[in-house]
Amino acid sequence: DRFRFTHALVRDTVLSSLPQSRRARVHARAAGVLAGRNGHEAEIARHWLAAGPRHLADAWPAAQAAARSAMVVYAYVEALEMLEHALRAQDEDPGSDDRSRFELLTDLAEVLRRAGRWVELRGVAHEAVEVADELDDPELLARAGIMTSTGALWQSAAHAQVDPVVVAALRRALDRLPAGDDPRRCQVMLALAGEIYYGATPQEREAIAAEAVAMARRLGDPELTLSACLHAAIAVWRGGTAQLRLDLTTEAVGLARDLDDGISLTSALTLRAVAAGELGDVEVLDECLAAARAEADRLRHIYAQLVLDSLEVSWAAMRGRFDDVARIIDHMREIGQIVSITGYDEAVAGAMLMDMLWQRRDEELAFAMTAMEGNTFLPIATSIVAVRCRTGQADLGRAYLEQHREDVDLAMRSDTWFSPMAWSMGAEAACYLDDAGLGATAYERLADLAGRPACAGSGSAIGPVDMFLAMAAHATGAHDVASRHADRALELCERWDVPLAADWVRRERERFGF
Repeated sequence: DRFRFTHALVRDTVLSSLPQSRRARVHARAAGVLAGRNGHEAEIARHWLAAGPRHLADAWPAAQAAARSAMVVYAYVEALEMLEHALRAQDEDPGSDDRSRFELLTDLAEVLRRAGRWVELRGVAHEAVEVADELDDPELLARAGIMTSTGALWQSAAHAQVDPVVVAALRRALDRLPAGDDPRRCQVMLALAGEIYYGATPQEREAIAAEAVAMARRLGDPELTLSACLHAAIAVWRGGTAQLRLDLTTEAVGLARDLDDGISLTSALTLRAVAAGELGDVEVLDECLAAARAEADRLRHIYAQLVLDSLEVSWAAMRGRFDDVARIIDHMREIGQIVSITGYDEAVAGAMLMDMLWQRRDEELAFAMTAMEGNTFLPIATSIVAVRCRTGQADLGRAYLEQHREDVDLAMRSDTWFSPMAWSMGAEAACYLDDAGLGATAYERLADLAGRPACAGSGSAIGPVDMFLAMAAHATGAHDVASRHADRALELCERWDVPLAADWVRRERERFGF
């Protein structure tokens, strides 16, 4: 290393003393000498890039090759740098073409995914759509349309938003691809099901996803079926599909292991852990958390690390492991310095709220919950009411409910990954405020989720749904029903080994007398 540093220093000092035209020739000669040598891709690219305008046709392919080489060793920062050089050099190369541009954008999309730069990825996908349209190529259009959903572990679109550019591209691709079973058609359908998450009914998304998975199975392609299972699990994500998602991700884990696909295995294990957590299957949850962590750390899968943190922190808090909670939150903050993922801020905020909630830091919890109002895309109206009530501010909770009844009603009507927590918070608010109508609505929404933890997807587990069913029943005057649900809630807390949640159930039973 010392020799290489000294050599580079001497080389750069000598080169800087030469006229620019001479320096360019030296760089070109050096690139030619190194050409074809494995392990020197970045050095070759830098020489071609420094060789001047006459060698642009050599420079951008060399930078693209260097980026691909860096990807193999998970050097994502270097890969991004090389692709930025490649794109600029290609812009200036009159001999380049749109197909080469598309392949560069495809490489850039992959690096951004691996590096956790999902916000920037959407702009790359938009440019790829434009290039595909210029070429009038439906296959490239399909590849551009699936860029934002490939490898995702949450909804690819921002909450309550639909990307019109990507959705339109996917629909155009479907119109132009051959009808019937086709791998490209299958991939486009899966991407579309995810991209319209906030623009279609659950039934529409789930129908598209189910047909795509069935198509992949009919085609008999293990890689396509693996991709279909992972995409579908995200597209259908809501409380009522937890068992389906566990089944899909269990299949995906097996396929990824058979194919020796480490990235997909990490994703499958992570999504399987999430589904198991939503079902209260703590054995599968703990097993998948450990296995997914190992794979995510080995492959530097930052996105998976963030989702695993979001999932683990709530369970650690309910179990009173607050040293682990602090460590996980610190790790999430470190990840935030290098990623750009829609929902990151909410994931960290949720983790911090769980820390406050289960440590019973009521003043901090009430302040933090109020501060989120107007600063998040999440429908938190029921949470604000419930937290105000829980922290001794029932009058403020009642006033908020009266002033924001439409927001509360909207949260209770929705059916997304976040809804089980929104419905549960609605049940708690109804119990504190003796709101029989809200209690009846909450009970109806939560009834099918009995026996499970109340949570918002991969984060913010707040105790057993059965306790919130008890609260909803109590608000409607069904006190015997409330008592039976509360008994069941304590049984679940013991099974899940969440003593702080059990303590909360006992306190609330004593408070309300059921």
